[in-house]
Amino acid sequence: MSKLAHKIYGAGPDLVLLHGWGMHSGIWRPVLNRLAADFRVTCIDLPGHGESRGVSLRPFDEAIDAVVKTAPENAGWVGWSLGGQLVLRVAERFPGRVTKMMLVASNPCFQQREGWPTAMPPQQLTQFADGLKADWRKTVQRFLALQFLGTDVPKARLRALQDEVMFSPPEVHALMDGLVLLQSLDLREALRQACQPIEVVLGERDRLVPLALENFFQQLNVRVHVVADAGHAPFVSHPGAFVELVNRFFADV
Repeated sequence: MSKLAHKIYGAGPDLVLLHGWGMHSGIWRPVLNRLAADFRVTCIDLPGHGESRGVSLRPFDEAIDAVVKTAPENAGWVGWSLGGQLVLRVAERFPGRVTKMMLVASNPCFQQREGWPTAMPPQQLTQFADGLKADWRKTVQRFLALQFLGTDVPKARLRALQDEVMFSPPEVHALMDGLVLLQSLDLREALRQACQPIEVVLGERDRLVPLALENFFQQLNVRVHVVADAGHAPFVSHPGAFVELVNRFFADV
């Protein structure tokens, strides 16, 4: 599998940024310049997203292979939402490639199941799947709006983000594949067995990743940072606080 679409910014220690479902690497724009002042930042478009067209998210490990082929040999990794699950799997399969990992508004198991209530109800993901079949563009736009529900992100900025995502929209098959992954992946054991340092960033008002997940991470001695008043994308709503957390954690990469 060939390399995925990606862009490199800045100079310094390597830092890889992986976006989430339905988006593309442009979502990192609010923090990119500041991160590039201290790191060589590689922003990767996930399979079927942004400019990585004609590539599939499934089988999952083939997608992981493509991400690893695109990334620098040795780096710190930041994964947002679904991107956090990819980072966990990269670290599990290729531990020597990941020095540290930061999981942002991510859940090792996104869908509720027996003994795992700190996740999305199955019907919520089913509604997204039904919405994709009816009108995938509107569903992606609504999903983006949901990420900032209850926050102070101005409507003009939200519309600008929606326009940016739709300027290079995801492929429909990638959206469906991504939902299947969100419904099926369970990487809790990969998280428990990880040998790399891990930190987690959660949004206080996130409607997709319950704040109660903080307890699970803390039981594993994983440090959790809760960004006050942030939703599912704290790097968009609170870029300064996010960059400070990244700089502090990855300073010695």
